[in-house]
Amino acid sequence: MKRKKLSSGKPPGAARVTLEQVCVLPVTDREDRRLFQRLLRKHHYLGGFKAVGGQMSYAAVDGRGNWLAVLLFSAAAKHLKPRDRWFGWTRTQRDRRLSPVVNNSRFLILPHAHIANLGSRVLRLSSDRLSADWLAR
Repeated sequence: MKRKKLSSGKPPGAARVTLEQVCVLPVTDREDRRLFQRLLRKHHYLGGFKAVGGQMSYAAVDGRGNWLAVLLFSAAAKHLKPRDRWFGWTRTQRDRRLSPVVNNSRFLILPHAHIANLGSRVLRLSSDRLSADWLAR
């Protein structure tokens, strides 16, 4: 299925974006991935991110494809004693169960996106699809 190219452009001031118009799409195109990293470097307080291992990048977009937010999920750290203790995992269990565990490494609402409750909406939409996307990838 062919989808519209994502756009990082600022939505026109006259066009009001509602939460119902917001959707979350994977960032897969090379140019979109470059834009994704540029936006993180420019606007996120931790800057860009070079994930090691598995990762999923998403852009939250309005009805016209304009970017409102970006999210990066990455593979969990292999060795993290407090986490393993919390779950009660043995080494064997950790090795078997860690692959579907992911970290939300970056979450950025872009400066021009002034929509009440946008963060909650984007987190819910990304969590709705993350499991299937992660396992498919």
